[in-house]
Amino acid sequence: NTVLLQRAQAGASHASVIAAEWQRAGRGRMNRPWHAAVGGALTFSVLWRFSQGAATLAGLSLAAGLAVVRALEALGITEAGLKWPNDVYMGERKIAGVLAEAGSLEEEGGGTGYGRLKYVVVGIGINVNHSTDELTAPFRYPATSLAIERQVPTRRSDLLLAFLHRFE
Repeated sequence: NTVLLQRAQAGASHASVIAAEWQRAGRGRMNRPWHAAVGGALTFSVLWRFSQGAATLAGLSLAAGLAVVRALEALGITEAGLKWPNDVYMGERKIAGVLAEAGSLEEEGGGTGYGRLKYVVVGIGINVNHSTDELTAPFRYPATSLAIERQVPTRRSDLLLAFLHRFE
């Protein structure tokens, strides 16, 4: 999210996507740490620009969470569902999270210090190839991964494409 927020400020286009192979300084809600080992998770961010005002984004996190669920369904995983607008669970275990962060405000007339929100960066983290041991200690809530649930490897690129198609 941090990198894409910087690129958005510099003019990156709507629907720009950055995916990370690994993450050591990721964060979730309330700045909770999120770490992803090489090849373990699918972590990515999408830039969402808009011109209708911030009120039109009220359901963006919910739409992103739903797109994660639908992408998992496209890969044959029908047990996933939204627990909160930004948490995706399989049963009682968290498998994915969504973090939407607003970009900077653009000044409106006269330099009054007031402005309009122009973009949001939506970050997604999905546990893909983690083992049970990898998910036990670092998480506040019980977690799972696609590898644990499916017992077969999942190509992260397939999951990313399925998400982007549904989110759009």
